[in-house]
Amino acid sequence: FNICQRLLKARSLRKTGAAKQKIRLLFLHETAPRGQLPAYSAVAAFCRSLTMEEPGFIARTIGFDPALSVADRASVIDTEFDASRDKDVEVLYSSAGRKVRRIREIVRENNSDEFARDAITDSDTVNNNNASIHNNVLNIRPGGCYVISGGLGSLGKLVARYLASLASVNIILLSRSSPNAGDYQFIAELEGQGSRVLHCIADIGERESLAAAFDVISKKFPVINGVIHSAGTTQDSLLLRKSYSSFQAVINPKVQGSINLYQATQQQALDFFIFFSSISSVLGNLGQTDYAFAN
Repeated sequence: FNICQRLLKARSLRKTGAAKQKIRLLFLHETAPRGQLPAYSAVAAFCRSLTMEEPGFIARTIGFDPALSVADRASVIDTEFDASRDKDVEVLYSSAGRKVRRIREIVRENNSDEFARDAITDSDTVNNNNASIHNNVLNIRPGGCYVISGGLGSLGKLVARYLASLASVNIILLSRSSPNAGDYQFIAELEGQGSRVLHCIADIGERESLAAAFDVISKKFPVINGVIHSAGTTQDSLLLRKSYSSFQAVINPKVQGSINLYQATQQQALDFFIFFSSISSVLGNLGQTDYAFAN
C-alpha cells in the first residue's frame, strides 16, 4: 500500500512527456507445493485494480517454482520488465515455463451442469417437513445451528432466508450494530417459518469482540453445524487518495474476520464453512484495491 501510493504521488507530480514514463513494479514470491497461496493472489487482485486506476502504473506478481535457479530467476526478472507483457498481472514460472492467469468464457452446451450448479433463487420451493429437501445442497440439518457473519446485510439476509426455507433451524446473526425496525421484521419473518433466531453484536475483525459473542452463543447453542462468512464493507476511493486506516477497515472483516471465525469454531465438527468473495478479486475494480485484495 505505502510503496504504491508513494510512487503514484511522485508520478502525479511529474510533468507530461518523457519524465512521466510508466512505472513497472514486480512483486516476487515463491510458489507453494500445492500452487498459489491466497496471500499472493490477494496481491495480484490489488495489482489489477491499481492498473485500472492508473494505466501508467504496471504492477505484476511473479511466482517462482522453488526449484528454479538464481540465474533463471534473474533472467525472468529482466524479461518481465518488457513492455510487451504489461497486460499480464499474475504470472507463474516453473520448469514447464511461463504461465499467466487469464479469464476465458466457458460455453455450457445442452444446459449441462458440468461447470455450474443451478443458482438458488427466491422461486425455489421446498418442504420444511421433508427430510429429503429439494435443492438442499448443503445438507442443512433440521434443528441445526448456523452462524452468519454480516447477518443483517443483504447477503446475510439472503442466506438466512435460504436456510429457513429448507428447514426449521437455529440461525445466529452476527453484525456490528443493533437491529433496526426493518431488521426486527426480518427476524420475525424467519421465526414465523419455524426457525429460532439469535442476534449478537460483534466486530468479527476483533478477536475479543467475536469471542464475547461466541460465549453468549455457546450457552444457548453448544453445537454449531455451519458458518457462513458474508460480512464485508467497502470504502471506494482511488489508491492515490485512500488512507491506510480506510484500507485496513475494508481488509479487516474479510481477512482477520476469516481467521477469527475459524479460531472461534475450530473445536466444532462443522458440516461446512463458507466464505463469500467478490468478482473484483478476479477482475479488479476501479477504486477497490482494498476490496479486491480482501476478497
